[in-house]
Amino acid sequence: MTDLFVEFEIEMQRLGFTQTEPFFAVAVSGGVDSMVLSHLLMRYCQKYNGSLLGVSVDHHLRPSSRAEVEGVRGQFQKWGVAHQILDWFPASPTGKSVETEAREGRYAVMEHCLRAQGVSTLFVAHHQDDQLETYYLRQKKQSGASGLAAMATRRELSPWVILVRPLLSVSKARLYQYALEQSLPWWEDESNTSDIYLRNQIRLTVLPHLSDQDRERTLSQIRQYQDARQVEDKKYADFIRTEGRHFLSDACAFEVQKLLSLPVMDLGKVVRRLCLQIGGTLYPPSEANVMRLAKRMQQEGFKGATLSGVHIYLRRQRVCFVREARNIQQSVLTRTSEKSVFWDRRYFFDLEQGATCRLGVGDPSLFKDQEDFDTLREIFGTPIFKVLPVVFLTNRSHIINYRLLETGGIWQGFDGTELRVTPQSRIWKKLFTC
Repeated sequence: MTDLFVEFEIEMQRLGFTQTEPFFAVAVSGGVDSMVLSHLLMRYCQKYNGSLLGVSVDHHLRPSSRAEVEGVRGQFQKWGVAHQILDWFPASPTGKSVETEAREGRYAVMEHCLRAQGVSTLFVAHHQDDQLETYYLRQKKQSGASGLAAMATRRELSPWVILVRPLLSVSKARLYQYALEQSLPWWEDESNTSDIYLRNQIRLTVLPHLSDQDRERTLSQIRQYQDARQVEDKKYADFIRTEGRHFLSDACAFEVQKLLSLPVMDLGKVVRRLCLQIGGTLYPPSEANVMRLAKRMQQEGFKGATLSGVHIYLRRQRVCFVREARNIQQSVLTRTSEKSVFWDRRYFFDLEQGATCRLGVGDPSLFKDQEDFDTLREIFGTPIFKVLPVVFLTNRSHIINYRLLETGGIWQGFDGTELRVTPQSRIWKKLFTC
C-alpha cells in the first residue's frame, strides 16, 4: 500500500493545486478524519513552502465541545501551525433541524474568518465512507440523479471561498491507520454513535455490511452520476449566463417564451440552480419541490411563487427571480478591530474605526426618485428594491446608487464609507450615497 501522503499529493495535483507557496485553511473538528487531513496539509505546505490555517468551530451544543477545540489548538501549536477557534451559538428556533442550523452556522463563521484572513480555499475532511453515507441517505430520500451524485470534490461555498474535499477516495479505515502510524491525537464525537439521526443509522447498520465489491459498485455509480451532473451543470450555467438579465447575484430575469418553453425537466434544473445562486442558501431546494414548481410555472394562470429564499414572479413578459426580502438579515455593525464586516453572505463592508451602522433592506420608496434605478425598475419592478442593501447612519437612510458599468459599478459616496463587493469573478467598487 502506497504512502497516503503520496496519494494526497497526486490528488492535489489532479484538483489543480500546482502552485508554490500556497495558503490554505482546513476545517478541524478534532475527529480522526480532520486531524489526518490537517497533518497531510501541513506536510504539503512544508514541502511547497506554503501556509496553513486551522479553523475549529465550537457549536456550544455539547459539554465537551470546548475541551475538544482547545485540544485541537494545542496540537496545532505543537506543529507550529496557525489555528483559530470560532464560536457559533444556537439561535432561536427556525424550523430547521439542529444539524442543518449548525452546518449553516459553521460555514458562515468560517467563511467570514477566511475572508478576513485573505484565504480563498477551505479544505474539509469528508472521506469515502461519508460519500457512501450521502449516497444511501439520498437514495432513501428518493433523490434524483443530481442528488445521487453525492458530494463533489470541490464546489463554490461563496463567491470568495472554494470548498475542497481531497479525501473522498480514502476509506475511514485508512485514515485510522494513518493516524496511528503518525501518532496523531483525535477526539471522538459521542453524537456520532446516536441512532436518532438517519445518517448515523446508515453509518452504523448499512456500511459495516458492505463488501469491497459492494463499495466499489456504489462508488462507480456515484462517479457516473457525477459525470452526468458535470455535463448538466455546464449546460444550465450556459443557458442562465446567455439568456438571463442579471443584477449581481441578487436577481435574474428571462423572457417568458425562452424560459417557460423549456422541457419541464430542463426548466426545473434551471430553477434549482437559480435558487442556489440567488437564495443565499448553502444547498439547493429538493428536486421534488423544484419539479412541482416547474410544472406550476408552465400552467396557465401562474403569477408567482417563493422557493428556497427566492421570489419568482411574472412581469412584462419576463420571469423574474429575486432574493426574498424576509430572508435578509438586519444587522447592527460596529467597526472594531476587524478589517471588514461580512453581511448576509453577500457583501463585505469596510467601516472606519469606531463607526457604527445598521445594515438591512429599506422601504422601496427610498429609491423612487433615483434615475439610476430606472433599468432595474423596468425589468424587476418593486421587488428588487426590497432587497437592495441600505445602510442606516445617525437616523438617516443612506441608499446605494448603482451605476453599472461593463467592468463594475461605482457609487459616489456621501461620507466616504466604502463597500467592496466581489460577486463571482468580478470586482465591484461601490460607495454609499445619501
